Amino acid sequence: ARGKVRVLPNATDLARGDGPPNGATTDAIVFVGMVSARKGVLDLVRAYAAASGATRRYRLVIAGPGHDDYVQQVRAEVQALGLTDHVTLTGRLTDEALRGWFRRARVITLPSYLEGFGLPVLEAMAMGIPCVATDLAPMREVSGGAALHVRPGDVAALGGALDQACNDDTLRAAMIGEGLARARLFTVEKLGERALAIYRDTLGR
Repeated sequence: ARGKVRVLPNATDLARGDGPPNGATTDAIVFVGMVSARKGVLDLVRAYAAASGATRRYRLVIAGPGHDDYVQQVRAEVQALGLTDHVTLTGRLTDEALRGWFRRARVITLPSYLEGFGLPVLEAMAMGIPCVATDLAPMREVSGGAALHVRPGDVAALGGALDQACNDDTLRAAMIGEGLARARLFTVEKLGERALAIYRDTLGR
C-alpha cells in the first residue's frame, strides 16, 4: 500500500484564548480521559505522591468517566497515600466544565500505555499549557518535541517530569511557545486543506 495511503490527523479548534490567560494563577495538574488501566492513572497518582512538595501544592485532577472497578482502585490508592485532600476525581464532565479545568491547568498529563492519537496533548499545546505524556509513537508524533515524554510505567520519571513542567519557569515558557507553534499544524483549517488536497489528487485536478 506504499504511496496509496494518506493520513488525516485529528484537529482541534481550541486556541490560546481558551486556556489560562497570561499571568493567570494555575492550581491544577489535569489528566483528561477514561479512567482505566490503559491510561496509567494509578501510575499518575503514585508519581504525584512521589513528586516534590512544590508540585503537590497543585491539585491533581483526574477528569473523565471511568471503569468502576478501576476507579475504586484509584480512590483506594489515593486514600492509602494520604492524598485525599489533594486529588479530585470529577467523573464525566460537560464540555464547559472540562474547559474550566483546562483554564486552571498548570500541566496537562497523559500517562497512557496505549494511544491511537492522544488528543489531550494537542489540546494542551493549542491552549498554551505544558504537557507531560508517555513516550508512545502517536503522542511523540503529535507533540513534535513540545511535550515532556517518559517511558510508560516509569513512575519516578513521571514524577520528575511533573516537577519540571510545574516548577521550571524557563522550561515552561519554551514548552508553551513550541506547543503553540506545533498546534498550528493541527487546526481545523489545516485539516480541511489536507482533505481538499486528497480529493483534488484523486480527481486529477
